[in-house]
Amino acid sequence: MSNEKVYRLVEYKLHEYKNMAFYIENLNRQIEIEEATINTGLSGVSYDSPRLSKSYNISSSIENEIIKKEGRIERLKLTKRKIEVDMINIENSLRVLDQREMQLFELYYNSRKHINIDGVAMEMFLDRATVYNIKKLMIQKITNQLYPEFTYKELPLFENLDNL
Repeated sequence: MSNEKVYRLVEYKLHEYKNMAFYIENLNRQIEIEEATINTGLSGVSYDSPRLSKSYNISSSIENEIIKKEGRIERLKLTKRKIEVDMINIENSLRVLDQREMQLFELYYNSRKHINIDGVAMEMFLDRATVYNIKKLMIQKITNQLYPEFTYKELPLFENLDNL
């Protein structure tokens, strides 16, 4: 994965963090619905009418439908688990942030108001350049926690951060 993709992925995950609990709840409901409907709506074959043709199909359409639903349930559970792991990883990485970085995270990434960087700068009583520097440091710390194989020196956006 390229450095720019890692940076964008971390930013995307931070922006989506506020919605992850809702995604998990929705997936739980979808799983419940799929599990509840696995046995409903499926009916057996009636043998009252004469057979028109021979079938060499070993599995019935009901079995195929159940297999499809079970596969869908497993995919939903896997998606839910991936979101849960992402949420836990982000929560763990937030522990390394200092007070200003945490304030930036709450205002810029975790707020439902969609505040831009200028609005965050006004809220924090800082200038825009300082907020961008705090943001870069914050992304660096979180990237090191989420993807330890990428150090901030490898990422092009963090070349001049050693001076801060």
